[in-house]
Amino acid sequence: LLSQNMEDVVIVGLAGPSGAGKTVFSEKVSTFMPGIAVISMDDYNDGSRIVDGNYDDPRLTDYDLLLKNLSDLKAGRAVEVPIYDY
Repeated sequence: LLSQNMEDVVIVGLAGPSGAGKTVFSEKVSTFMPGIAVISMDDYNDGSRIVDGNYDDPRLTDYDLLLKNLSDLKAGRAVEVPIYDY
C-alpha cells in the first residue's frame, strides 16, 4: 500500500533495458530520500503469459492499471500495486 499526502507530488520515470540497474539505482535513491514510493513496471506484467518467448514484451504490461495508480498517487490517494510473480 503506497500513498503520498503532499501538495506537490513529482513523478519520475526511469527507463532502460533489462539488467541495466534501474532497480538498484531506485533502491539507492530511496535510502537517502525518505517518503518516496518506488513502483516497478514489472509488477504490472501479466506473468501468466509470454509473447514470443519474451517475458519483457510490452504487450504484457497492464498500462491502464499503471496509469490509474500513478494518477491516484499524484492525487494523494492510496493504491494497491500488483505483485508480479516471475
